[in-house]
Amino acid sequence: MGKGKKTPSGETVEHRISFEVQEKLEEFYTGGQVQVSKDGEHLFTSCGSAVKALHIGTGVVDRCFEEEEDTVICFVLSPDCKFLVVSWRSQQLKLYQWKVESGEGEGEKGEEGKEEEKTEKMKRGKCARSWKPLQGAVVAMAIDPTSTLLATGSSSGIKVWDCVRHYCTHNLRPSGGLVGLLTFHPDPAHLTLFSSTAADTSIKVWDLKSSRCVSVMRGHVSAVTSVAFSKDQRFMISGGRDKVLHVWRLPHYSLHKTLPVFEAVEGLVILPESGESRRSGKKGPVDSLTVATAGDKGVIRVWDMVTGTMSHSLDPLPRPQSTSHQLGMTKEKDGEGEGEEEVPQVYTDLQFSGSRGELVGVTYDHSIIFYDVATFTRQKQLLGYCDEILDMRFLGGPAPRLAVATNSEQVKVLARGGSLDWQLLHGHSRVVLSIDAFVPPPPLRPLLVSSSKDHTVRVWGEEEEGSDGRSSEFICKGVGSGHTEAVGAVAFGRMSGSFVVSGSQDCTIKLWSLKPLSKWNKGEQPVKLPTKYTQLAHDKDINAMDVSPNDKLMVTGSQDKTAKLWNVSDGGLVGVLRGHRRGIWSVQFSPVDQCVLTASADTTLKLWAVNDCSCIKTFEGHTMSVLKAVFITRGMQIASRSPVYTIHDIIVHSLEVYKSNREHSVPSSIYTFSR
Repeated sequence: MGKGKKTPSGETVEHRISFEVQEKLEEFYTGGQVQVSKDGEHLFTSCGSAVKALHIGTGVVDRCFEEEEDTVICFVLSPDCKFLVVSWRSQQLKLYQWKVESGEGEGEKGEEGKEEEKTEKMKRGKCARSWKPLQGAVVAMAIDPTSTLLATGSSSGIKVWDCVRHYCTHNLRPSGGLVGLLTFHPDPAHLTLFSSTAADTSIKVWDLKSSRCVSVMRGHVSAVTSVAFSKDQRFMISGGRDKVLHVWRLPHYSLHKTLPVFEAVEGLVILPESGESRRSGKKGPVDSLTVATAGDKGVIRVWDMVTGTMSHSLDPLPRPQSTSHQLGMTKEKDGEGEGEEEVPQVYTDLQFSGSRGELVGVTYDHSIIFYDVATFTRQKQLLGYCDEILDMRFLGGPAPRLAVATNSEQVKVLARGGSLDWQLLHGHSRVVLSIDAFVPPPPLRPLLVSSSKDHTVRVWGEEEEGSDGRSSEFICKGVGSGHTEAVGAVAFGRMSGSFVVSGSQDCTIKLWSLKPLSKWNKGEQPVKLPTKYTQLAHDKDINAMDVSPNDKLMVTGSQDKTAKLWNVSDGGLVGVLRGHRRGIWSVQFSPVDQCVLTASADTTLKLWAVNDCSCIKTFEGHTMSVLKAVFITRGMQIASRSPVYTIHDIIVHSLEVYKSNREHSVPSSIYTFSR
C-alpha cells in the first residue's frame, strides 16, 4: 500500500503499489488424450509440449511433465498410479515418476525460498528413464494390470517392454498399417494383448506366452476406437466409427451380438451393475450389461445390452444457432467471417471414474464434463483451453464469478472459489467480441450482456436452479437485432441496469430497453429487445463504449481516432474528444470525477474533462498500442495494458508510473494520480 488519498466524497483510500498473483488459471488441455487416475483424484491431459496432472477437486495442476521443443503424441498412466509413460514427437519414450515418495528431493535447506524450489521441482515431475523404441513415432500405448508390461504401437508394429527390468520382451508384426488401439486383458494371468490398426478394421488377439496372434475378431467395417471388458471378463464390447457396438464372447473371441447406435463411437464404458441386478444374481447370456457411448452426435447415451435399447440419454451438447435464419437475414456476400470454422459440438472421448462414480466426457472444444452415474446429471465442467481472451467482467454473488469472452461463439462463466466449474452460454452463432455486467445489490441477481460478430446483442439473467443440475445458471432472456455489422462494444446503464447501449462496425450506436425482460418466464424463448434510438456516431468501427455513473452520458471510442460524448436520453451529441493519432480501443468514465479515460493505438492514454471536452493529461510510457485502460482504487489509479512488456518511470506533475507487471505476456502498467 502507498500513501492515503482522499476521494471527492472525502473517503480516504490507499494507493496500491504492489500487486501479487492471487489465483492463476492456466491451460491444461489443448486436445488429444485424457485419462482419469484409478483413485479418481487426478485427470491427466495432453497440453502441447506437456502432460499435466489436474486435481479434479480443486482444478489446480499438481504436476507437469514437460519437454521443451517437443510435442506429446500419447501417454499412459500405470494402473498402480506410480508412473507415467509419454510418447514424444521426437520418437522418444520417457517414463516419469508420478507418485513421489515422501522425503524424496528434500535437502538440508528449510527456508522459504528452498521450499518453493523444491515444490517447483516436484510439480515438474521426474523423468526416471528415457529410450528410443526404434519403431518410429509411438501413437498407442497400454500397460498391463500388474504395471509391469508396456505395449507400444506404431506404423511398424507392436513392441512390449518390461518396465521393471527395462528391456523389450516382444516384437509383434500385425498387418494393416498404423496401430491405433492397444489394450491388455484385465486378468494378468491371461497375458493377452488386443490390437487394432487403422487400415484393418479387425481386432487381433495376441498370446504373449507364445508371441502369436491366436485370433482375429472380425465384424467392424470402420476403425475401432474403443473397447471395454465386463466385470466377470466373459464379454468384451467394442465400438467404432461404423456406428455399431459389438459384444464378443470371451475366451472364444466370437461375435455374440451387434447393436446399432447410429453414430460414430469415439468412447464407450461399461457401467457398474445396479443394486437390483446384483441382488437378482442374473447369469444370462449378457447378464445386465449397461454401456455408455459418446460420439459425433454430441450426446452421451446409455444402452441396455440385454434388450438392445437406449435406457438414458443425457443432455446434448448445445449447437451454435443460426442467427441469419432466426432474423430472416440472407447470407453475407462481403466475405465477412471467411476462415471462421464452426466448432463441431461432438465428444472425442468418454471415460469412467469408478471411485468418483462419474462419467467423464471430453468434447472437441476442450471441455471436460463430469456426470453422476446414479442420476445422470451434470456435476462439473472444466475448460482446458480458453485461447485468446477478448473481454471479461466480474460478477457478484456469494461465490465470486468471472464472465469471459474468448474467440468463440460462447460466453464462459467461471465459478471461482476452489471448484473452477465453468458454464458455457450458447446462443451467439459467431465470435463474441464484448461483454458487460450489471451487478445490483442482493437479493437481486446480476445481468450479463454480450455482443457478437453475428450482429446481435444478448442479455443473460441468472436463474436460481439450473436445468443441468447446477444451483444456478445464466439463461438468455433477451436478444437485440438491428445492427448490420459486427457489434464490437456494449455497456449497461450503471444506476438501474434498465437499458443497454451498443456500438457496431456499421458506425451506429443503439440504445436497447430492457423492460420486456420482466415479461420473460423460465423455459420461454428470449424476448425481442426494442431500440429507443439509432444514431450514426462515427466514420469508422466503434471499438468501445461506456455509460456515466449517473446514466446521463455515454462515451464511444472509434477507429476514426475520436471519442464522442452523447446524451443517453435522446442520443444527442454532447462533444468530440480529439487528440489521439490512431484508433481508440478503450474508454471509461471515472467513478468519482467528471472525466473520461481513453486508450489508443498511438501508445498513449488521455484523460478528458467532461464539461468542456478538453484534454487534462496525456499518459505516455507504453511502446505499443494500449488495448485496455481502467480506473481502480475508487478512481484514484489507472491500470493499462498493451501487447508487449514495457517499463517506464514517468512523473508528470502528480502522475507516476508505479509498476509494470511481468506476470502476463500482455503486461499492465499502473498509473497513480493524487489530488
